[in-house]
Amino acid sequence: MRTVYIDGGDRLDRPHVRVIGVSPLMREVLVRLSEGCTERQRPHLAALLVDAMTAMATEPFRLPMPRDARIARLVKRLRDHPAEQTLLSTWADRLGLSQRSLIRRIRAETGMSFRELRRQARIMAALERLALGEPVTRVALDVGFESPSAFSQAFRIVTGASPRRYGG
Repeated sequence: MRTVYIDGGDRLDRPHVRVIGVSPLMREVLVRLSEGCTERQRPHLAALLVDAMTAMATEPFRLPMPRDARIARLVKRLRDHPAEQTLLSTWADRLGLSQRSLIRRIRAETGMSFRELRRQARIMAALERLALGEPVTRVALDVGFESPSAFSQAFRIVTGASPRRYGG
């Protein structure tokens, strides 16, 4: 993983952090910027990167952190242990809520269902591993999907693309 900080001036109209896809060209420019280029090349490469970034759509990756401490505990657990198979009914018992109350609170706090929240946490964990070049099948099983095909389907729902696009 590489990080590059760029002052895009007025061309980057979003002052907050956002997740975007990285094209092969962007990847190579990022590598060049982070691993050494001449001072003369730097502004040109940065301008090219900003142009490419402004053309990219924001990816739909987020895992909201609820204000309700009980729901935040659940989200943190899903984030830290994506392969865990704990049922909604078990979570309700652990958190001292009825299943219906838990379902309502999760929706109110995150805008997602329990199933969507779990899937999102798993996909986010998978993205990190795919970016490191780990094989899709291993990642799929390690983050809690029953099969690579179930993983690919969920991945496409969340990202709009194949897991292979992100590495692996």
